[in-house]
Amino acid sequence: MKTVVVVTEEIEFPSQWLGTSDLAFTRQKRRKRPPIFNVSEPTIWRWVAKGVLPKPIQMGGKSFWSAKDIQDVIRRRLEGRHPVSVRKKRYRVIDKSKGKSPNSLPPLSRLIQLLDYDPHKGTFHWRVDVGNRQAGDPAGSVLPDRHCITIDGKNYQARRIAWYLLYGEVPQSRLYARNGDLTDHSAANITDDKRQANLGSAK
Repeated sequence: MKTVVVVTEEIEFPSQWLGTSDLAFTRQKRRKRPPIFNVSEPTIWRWVAKGVLPKPIQMGGKSFWSAKDIQDVIRRRLEGRHPVSVRKKRYRVIDKSKGKSPNSLPPLSRLIQLLDYDPHKGTFHWRVDVGNRQAGDPAGSVLPDRHCITIDGKNYQARRIAWYLLYGEVPQSRLYARNGDLTDHSAANITDDKRQANLGSAK
């Protein structure tokens, strides 16, 4: 049986969404930090199959786990159920949304639950049935000056939602579409005030 390292403090992860290389040893050669679990990638998928780890969410063709879910898994393992080995380094989850305006954007977990965002095509589709919209339908409506998505009765700019999903942080400045297309929310097409100013000075 693998030993469990007791974690007595908040757990700090590199971001709010963790990929396979964050959880386990993979073929990735250049690693900034050791993985959270002292196991190989196949073990991660065996844990998912056994229910030790929750099923990941698919974003852009890659698998991601919520840092808070992983934190809960580690704490539950301390009770002796399906013990897993955790590297001895202390971790702490940092909620980057703290201190932001509560009305700026819905929680990141809520956006992931409802929306399927393609960062390459810049499109949004509903992940689940919402009102008269069915899972798989395009999300949002195009207004004269913006593209909005209604979530829990409130309208939010799709471009700001895309930024939040891409970087895990609520945008703090105005966002622009490089090509002027209000419906193109691809990662390559979204820029903020600072980047826009740099583009302007470079001309």
